[in-house]
Amino acid sequence: MVNSPSLVGPGGDVLADYVRWVSRRITDLGAPGYRPQLHFDVYGMLGRAVGGDVAEVARLLVKLAEAAEGRPLRVEHPLDAGGRDAQVEALRALKTRLGVSGRGWRSSRTSGRTASPT
Repeated sequence: MVNSPSLVGPGGDVLADYVRWVSRRITDLGAPGYRPQLHFDVYGMLGRAVGGDVAEVARLLVKLAEAAEGRPLRVEHPLDAGGRDAQVEALRALKTRLGVSGRGWRSSRTSGRTASPT
């Protein structure tokens, strides 16, 4: 559970290190061919860690996807815009930003979760 900006860390480094560690533990301990999707609910902490800057949240998501080392990654509730309309707009902007990055990201329509391609 990532429920504090300190668990994201400066520049997302703390969380990226944790995602990398989980990915490597799966490699070390999992059966051959075991390929679970990594799922982290961050309770809006990515957005909080970067002052709500959608471009920075997108950058952090890309960093986390790279830290997952090719494993499917789902990051739930990457930012919290404070209300329904603002949340819809912020997630639309995030989806647009990630699409512009050419990373092939997709966004769940139901909960604002963002995932890297499988």
